[in-house]
Amino acid sequence: MKKRILCILLSTACVLSACTTEKPEEKKPVEEEEEEEEEVPTPTEAPEEKEVPIEIGYRGNSCEFHSGDVVMAYGGYTTIEINDKAKEAYPKLQAYLEGFNKREEEDILQFFDYSEEELLSWFATGADIPYERNHIAQPVRADAKAFSLCVTDYVYYAGAHGVTSWRGINVDPVTGEEIRFDQVFADTSDLPQIIYDELLKQNSDLESYFANDASSKDALMDSLENTRLSDEGRFIAWALDTEGVWFYFEDYAMGTYAAGARSLEVLYADYPEIFHEEYFTGNTSTGIEQRATPLREGPVNVVESDKEIPYQKEEEFDYKITNPGKDAYVAAGLSKDAGKAGIRIKEKSHEDEVYEPNHKEWAERRGLDLLVLPYSDDDWTYEAENKADEEGRLILTVTGTGDDRIKYVLDLSDFAVDPDRDSSDVFGELAEQQIRFAAMDESGETLYISIGHSTYASTSPNTSYIIAVDVSSGELLWRSDNLVAKADNFIIEGSTIISGYGFSNEADFIYLLNKENGKVQEKIGVSNAPYCFVKQGNELIVLHYGKEVTYTIE
Repeated sequence: MKKRILCILLSTACVLSACTTEKPEEKKPVEEEEEEEEEVPTPTEAPEEKEVPIEIGYRGNSCEFHSGDVVMAYGGYTTIEINDKAKEAYPKLQAYLEGFNKREEEDILQFFDYSEEELLSWFATGADIPYERNHIAQPVRADAKAFSLCVTDYVYYAGAHGVTSWRGINVDPVTGEEIRFDQVFADTSDLPQIIYDELLKQNSDLESYFANDASSKDALMDSLENTRLSDEGRFIAWALDTEGVWFYFEDYAMGTYAAGARSLEVLYADYPEIFHEEYFTGNTSTGIEQRATPLREGPVNVVESDKEIPYQKEEEFDYKITNPGKDAYVAAGLSKDAGKAGIRIKEKSHEDEVYEPNHKEWAERRGLDLLVLPYSDDDWTYEAENKADEEGRLILTVTGTGDDRIKYVLDLSDFAVDPDRDSSDVFGELAEQQIRFAAMDESGETLYISIGHSTYASTSPNTSYIIAVDVSSGELLWRSDNLVAKADNFIIEGSTIISGYGFSNEADFIYLLNKENGKVQEKIGVSNAPYCFVKQGNELIVLHYGKEVTYTIE
């Protein structure tokens, strides 16, 4: 809904951009115009009497394309209305505008229709970004000689950005026929160069742009000389005002999207020799800004698809993982050999007297990307429900980052209770087992999870270990030794897991574990308990109790 409102506001804002001139005081509304009807001159005749003024009302209209409760696409278009006296004076103009309004609406509805199958497939993947198409008409001129609009066409297919193009509408109010290019221009031989020169004058940033991109300049000039102005200007958007002709260039016309859509005006006063003068002399009407009024928007037209989105049913895996016991475990068929660590870590520098009770704030202040639960990486989002003492529940949920679809739900409640926990101990209440961290390996096949509590090992010794689960089957692959992973997180580096353990009056170590079986490959004594790890390039930054240490990874 927010996006629909934004779309409507943007459409209205674009239209209003042409109408910001202050209105004359005590201006009568369109319906209250009381001037007497007068004979309207043809475009080639000078008016003998004061012409009937054409007052314009323009209305933004919004459409939505739904499948059930899902908005798959938005649309917007402008309808143009003129005052009753103008309708009587220019019936063929009124007929043209009725056809224009109808065509603008039909185009939006046709956009919904021919995009339907593509939209259904798009949203079935879990996407939630609607398509969009808008036609925003902006009055440029309205008098007895010409009625002109500039229509901004915008389309967005849920990609990096939408694309803007333009249409010029130029109608003879008397005949209701579109004004031809050759009726306005007497000589177009120099027009390509004139357009280019005025483009640079009125868009000063383009001079340096083309200076640095000669190929884009050459392509633009080629299009002006050989394509856009051919067939009576059929391939360029243009609109008459009382002083000259506006030209509009769509996105990419300058060569790149970054250069944007552009416009310029070629004035009759500057180049009288290329124009037929009758459209630019003898005009008595007031400026278009003073005769164009925005009207209240109509109700949103909701179009319902008769088809449901065929959501792709991604399999959700619910696994209940069984605790193999108090000791380390390796599944049958896996090697129990610890092997040699694939990396080495060596202290590079340290800073003492660093006491950071809030580890996230420390990382933010240092500009470090610290991953602790709950968190998201490029592929996965991890959330834990730690209610070991309250409900005996430990639940880990893993969803795909960006699509909010649950992929894996692991019930780890069997790990919630340490059978050797001393509940009578003064710190017994703090010995609640929790899911401390989780991370998927690069293959997306194995999920590593650390489980532990926040107090002394003497109170509950079977704690602070890592387990590995095959997410395709829910099989527990291994359980590491106890007391190797009390830190907030761990790091997977190649074939090695870097973890840490330490606490008051307990030994403090950084551990290197074999990723394939959880066996300790190396333990590195440190002076203070490691709290959390951040990897940056080939460096490992560790927040310890009372200090920060940077290690190199070799």
